[in-house]
Amino acid sequence: MTKVAGRIEREKREQCPRVIFVMKARVLCLLLLATAACAAAPWRFTADKLEYLPSEDRASVEGSVLLETEELTLTADAGELFFQRQRAELTNVKGKANGYRLQAERAVAAPGETQLYGAKLTGCSLPKPEYYLTSKQVRLVDNQMLLQGNRLHLFRLPALPLPTLRAYANEPLLLPVPHLGSSSTRGAWGGLTIPKRFSENASGSFTLLGSVKKGLIAGQNVAFKGGSWQTEAFARWEAGLLGGVKLQRNGWQLVAQKELWSSEFDQPLLIVPEVSYGTGGELAGLSVAQNFSAGRIKEGNIASYRLRSQTSLAGSWQLGEQTLQASSLFSAARYRESQLLALCLTASLGRSWQLGDATFSAALGGTYKRAAGRSPFQHDAISSATDLIFSGSLKKGPWHLAVGKVEQLNGKAQLQATIRKDGHCFYWQLGYEQTTQSLNLELGMR
Repeated sequence: MTKVAGRIEREKREQCPRVIFVMKARVLCLLLLATAACAAAPWRFTADKLEYLPSEDRASVEGSVLLETEELTLTADAGELFFQRQRAELTNVKGKANGYRLQAERAVAAPGETQLYGAKLTGCSLPKPEYYLTSKQVRLVDNQMLLQGNRLHLFRLPALPLPTLRAYANEPLLLPVPHLGSSSTRGAWGGLTIPKRFSENASGSFTLLGSVKKGLIAGQNVAFKGGSWQTEAFARWEAGLLGGVKLQRNGWQLVAQKELWSSEFDQPLLIVPEVSYGTGGELAGLSVAQNFSAGRIKEGNIASYRLRSQTSLAGSWQLGEQTLQASSLFSAARYRESQLLALCLTASLGRSWQLGDATFSAALGGTYKRAAGRSPFQHDAISSATDLIFSGSLKKGPWHLAVGKVEQLNGKAQLQATIRKDGHCFYWQLGYEQTTQSLNLELGMR
């Protein structure tokens, strides 16, 4: 048995690894040749004390143990190094991996994979994090983590059990999102959305809500991105079965779905299907967008095909301390028994003021809508009208208050108001919309 007080560095060369013991007190090198094949990525170990057993090709390390690879950095109180098996077992572990801070009762590291047992991890950098996860097992493979047996600890709330989670390097953890609100169609409602990452290109979420007027509301959505293709699908029970599929590629979109088109009306909109193409760019300092669509639409008991073209222009100009914003929308639609031509113009003039450590912004403007013909549907109807719009916001520290009267294409401008507070990792926001008489409370990650 050989005992060396110093530090150990393991280097991998072309044919085999070698272990070098460097003494703190005097210069002494001991070269040990191992027979195991080399891994692609190098490891680095340091420790205050090492005890090597040549017969087992194993070493015990103690005191300020450090393990480093390209993907993670771990410190531990003690550990075992198995050179032939290219494996390290550490106890009382702390460190960083894939952008997260972590602790674990035990870690098992091998080239290309590290497993943590009895783990605690967080993406919050505060000394007392606003949230953290406890996991029975965490697998670190390449640039991703697989977490099993999870419980979420958020502020001082009771721990929330979570399903298996998957996270990627330097991406935020997909944590549950609580919902709470009230609307004219649902009444008071509340629940939870649990996001999930299936793979690097596929994700989804499951939502479960309870409402006074509609009872249980449950839905699942999934999204996949491969190359230039994007696919989304959803299914939801909300006093009836709703669902649909959307395919997108290079500006083209194909939609087939049955969905509530507005939370103001309990009336599903059925699209079976609709094909559209959209493009945009810059023209003489203006933002230009063009969309063409063709499909079959059914709203309630009314069904018709629809051919539609929509062109929008938008621009912003600085006039001294004031900002002028203007936009236009021209829509031309053809239905089975009618047609609709509409022009919508919007302009506003705004300014910001610094009031001590607070910032106040305000804007005043108007909208002009001129329509010829009619739509058989409510969701895309446009009628001639002129209306006043305004907006105002106040920011001070983490607080942000915003109030405005916002343009509505298919009706009069409506009031909206939000109050938001930003924390270190999270934000909460309370919002009101006059159109749907709804009140919504959001809590999410920044």
